[in-house]
Amino acid sequence: MNVEDALELAYLIFVVLALIFLFRFRKLPRTYITDYMRGLRFYEGSFDGVIRPGGYKPLTRAVHIEIVDMRPVPFLVESIWYRDALQSESVVSIGAEMLVDDPYLAATSLKDRVGDTLPIVRDTLRTAVSRRIADGNPDFRARLADDIQTTINDELRRVGMKILNVEITEIYSRGTSRSPVAKGLN
Repeated sequence: MNVEDALELAYLIFVVLALIFLFRFRKLPRTYITDYMRGLRFYEGSFDGVIRPGGYKPLTRAVHIEIVDMRPVPFLVESIWYRDALQSESVVSIGAEMLVDDPYLAATSLKDRVGDTLPIVRDTLRTAVSRRIADGNPDFRARLADDIQTTINDELRRVGMKILNVEITEIYSRGTSRSPVAKGLN
């Protein structure tokens, strides 16, 4: 066997291996991550990093990319009954936006990101408003909305979620109902 035959054999083996690689590589799915998403890259089952938007094609089947939607989801929590600081029956409703703060933590600790987070929001909301006396004026609502957002975000941080743009849609207390006050009674 001379040198030319050996080079032809090596070239043939290289071409066959390249075709096999391209054929198998073509079967691996391409993952596209858009602007409002993040990808979690797992290599052989262990977390490898967060991927920014773009197109990705893994070289092996040992790489798995899970896509996490980062868009805010508006939600409404209606008619949460509680007792305020004066032990008066009260009700509060809020509207806000929920979004993913930490993609890895949210993907690994929650199955349904919004559905699993809403009970935490309800319980924390009830706790946050029960420490105050319900009042209907706009300044109180703004301060209470900021306090609610801070308290709920502290609780949601452990599951990788957060809420924004909290607005109190309803607040009522039986103890603060306006009743006519008699004047001049001596």
